Amino acid sequence: MSYTPNCPVSGQTLGNSRPIINSNFMTIQSVYDENHVDFNDANAGAHTHVDLLAQTMNPNPLATLVSHYSKALSGVTEWYFQREQTAGPTDGMVIQMSSGNPVVGASFPSSGQTFLPGGLQLKWGSGSVAAGASITIVFTTQGLTKFPTRGLIGFVSAFSTGSQFSVGSLTDTQIVIGSPGPPNFGGGSFMWFAIGN
Repeated sequence: MSYTPNCPVSGQTLGNSRPIINSNFMTIQSVYDENHVDFNDANAGAHTHVDLLAQTMNPNPLATLVSHYSKALSGVTEWYFQREQTAGPTDGMVIQMSSGNPVVGASFPSSGQTFLPGGLQLKWGSGSVAAGASITIVFTTQGLTKFPTRGLIGFVSAFSTGSQFSVGSLTDTQIVIGSPGPPNFGGGSFMWFAIGN
């Protein structure tokens, strides 16, 4: 079923144009049925939900307009918001509105992350380290590009008496957690979190 524009045309009789007009109305109805409350129902015209076809680039709306859209990031389609164009012209700021696919890996199966609109990320997990040793925890999803200068990290021992842990180093893609070891402290299990963007 397809839509036929410019119908009826000048000189066309009703008998000739009626099937085309009927087909056009059926096409309009089939399109309207996608994600809309029906014409004759309460709340007619309202959306039942909104499907956003994934884009390959930002829409860059003009001044006085904003855009909601979806786009693939590292193979995962996410939801974005872009502000209006400003003087220059300069394309509006892009704000990622969704993320937070669970991080599940063989090394750290209890780790994960969540995301707040605007870019702030919270990552967490658990691990263990032997006394006098260190362990590197790699962020297996999008890194925290500003984390080394404007991030926050915390960790607690998992009820291991005599354990103490410290951050050996941190970058936008990983943190290193170590245990000072004997004679004062031993290793053990720990839980960690990192906040940044």
